[in-house]
Amino acid sequence: MKKPGTILVIDDSRESLSLLEKTLSSAGYQVRPSDSGELGLASVAASQPDLILLDIRMPIMDGFEVCRRLKASEKSRNIPVIFLSSLTEAHERTEGLKMGAVDFISKPFSEDEMLARVSTHMELSQLRAHLENAVALRTAELQSELSERKRVEAELERQRKFSQLIIDKAHTQLVYLDADFNFVAVNNAYTNSSKKTPEDLIGKNHFDVFPNEENKAIFMQVRESGESISFQDQPFTFPGQPERGITYWDWTLTPVKDAAGQVEGLVLSLVETTERKQAEEKLIAALAEKETLLRELYHRTKNNMQVITAMLALEEEYLDDSRLSLILEEMRTRIMSMAMVHQKLYQSRNLSNIDLGDYISNLAELLMKSYRVADGSVSLVTEVEPIPASIDVAIPCGLLLNELVSNALKYAFPHNHDGQIKVSLTLEKDFITLTVSDNGIGFPEGFDIETSSKLGLQMVMALGQNQLQGQITFSHKKGVSCKIRFPNSLNNER
Repeated sequence: MKKPGTILVIDDSRESLSLLEKTLSSAGYQVRPSDSGELGLASVAASQPDLILLDIRMPIMDGFEVCRRLKASEKSRNIPVIFLSSLTEAHERTEGLKMGAVDFISKPFSEDEMLARVSTHMELSQLRAHLENAVALRTAELQSELSERKRVEAELERQRKFSQLIIDKAHTQLVYLDADFNFVAVNNAYTNSSKKTPEDLIGKNHFDVFPNEENKAIFMQVRESGESISFQDQPFTFPGQPERGITYWDWTLTPVKDAAGQVEGLVLSLVETTERKQAEEKLIAALAEKETLLRELYHRTKNNMQVITAMLALEEEYLDDSRLSLILEEMRTRIMSMAMVHQKLYQSRNLSNIDLGDYISNLAELLMKSYRVADGSVSLVTEVEPIPASIDVAIPCGLLLNELVSNALKYAFPHNHDGQIKVSLTLEKDFITLTVSDNGIGFPEGFDIETSSKLGLQMVMALGQNQLQGQITFSHKKGVSCKIRFPNSLNNER
């Protein structure tokens, strides 16, 4: 009875290395562990293993470099290499297969799946050695018959290419089809998964057994173009097996060409990913739960801020000091502007962004009502664009608007004069511009914004220049206009 064989495991994670060594040893394999690419190459040079399990992401020398060196050597290029990786992108799979890797195993791995794949590639390696020996024997027997030898050598070359392609492209389930998509050969993993026997399949058309017009079009495309194609998590429902429901697959279709370059067959390799897909769906459900919790947090924060503003309003009613009443009013409107951000986030589909234009427009209207502007005395005009904004941008914009509109309502229109406050928000060339202007009496003669000791204007300068990293421009030819221009890129930094 042939021994299971020797496996070299190269992985910088001691935990993963220990688990692989234990699992493979329990299955009867001789295991040689190496915790770096350099030690792994040295181990191969000392004694060649039957199979190599190779981690992709390792420091100093990663798995791709180790594989390149193995395939560059005559002595080690035929050793089957299976890559190990926790996150394998499609381009990494393609690069690995081009290097000569025979398979990929995703971490964390299923022990049964990993052992099945290892067993498959061990068998393929032994099959390859057996076929090469058979070719040598058959060639020797036909040396005396020149014409027959040429025919047999051509047939053996076709078989060798086919066998080599199976070894190089092999996943757990393997199928070889002729150019008309008829089954020529299948492996045990495929028949077990499809619940068919080889007799049910060989000689029959793939799409008579498993009808699927979309897949048939893909097969025809590969046959006509002569180019391989790969898919991930493709859904498939087995005819006559409703109990299996929808299954998901990673699969690759590779053309086999004759000496003239014409496609004479197709190799189909499949790995079922239903369990992985189900795990992803569970993760999506968990993210949805976190989204619900985040919405609840925004909702409670907004409610708490509203309670604070209500308490401040009650305190204000009992104060006889107009200066303190004004301070409480200013505090209340500032908290109100921040509370509205959390309300908008709670109502938004995207929990990280709100519509800044909608927020600015609603806040300006709320401020007008909060200061109990007499009907018709001061009007509000808003011209805003819908601009997505993060909480880090929305809150300072709201506070800026609060200070500027409040100042206009308190000082621009004395003695209940009529007037207009205009709020605009635009996005142009990656810069957002917020402008608040009024047609009131303007600044007092000799008033200097830079040296003003008023808290509101100090807040405007600090919020605009520091938090929004913007430029602030004041104009007071006809009333007062304040323009804050800041980069939209701030919305991408969160």
